[in-house]
Amino acid sequence: MELPGTVAIVTGAARGIGRAISEALLKQQCKVMLSDIRPDLGKETVKQLGQKFGEENVCFQKCDVTIQSDLEALHQATMDKYKRLDIVCNNAGLGFEELNGGDVWQKTVDINLSAVIRSTYLARDYMSTQRGGHGGVVVNMASMADISLSLSLSL
Repeated sequence: MELPGTVAIVTGAARGIGRAISEALLKQQCKVMLSDIRPDLGKETVKQLGQKFGEENVCFQKCDVTIQSDLEALHQATMDKYKRLDIVCNNAGLGFEELNGGDVWQKTVDINLSAVIRSTYLARDYMSTQRGGHGGVVVNMASMADISLSLSLSL
């Protein structure tokens, strides 16, 4: 896939790996819709990346990936802004250090699994050549960091 001119969505893009992915795509002349549950961080990230790569090439949409309507709004906002979608990077995730009691397993499954599946289906809907799209790529991120940390803890 030739990257210049393509349009990408990156979830969990306000910091860390998501931000690094967004910056790498921008360096390759992609247009990137950053999304995150934290609008304060997301808007600051867009401001910084916009100064470096051009404000027209980067945008932010708040998205809680566990809420279907947020995911739908994210994909639609990308189409409204850039008129196409070529890459979806499902990067939002929940690590062990972010979990504080309660239904930890349910929240982890909702973010790290269910949201990825829902976003992948939406990406298919928007990118499918059978539905008027241009084709594209879905990248689903995962990390062993949480598993490694969890296994090292005593019960």
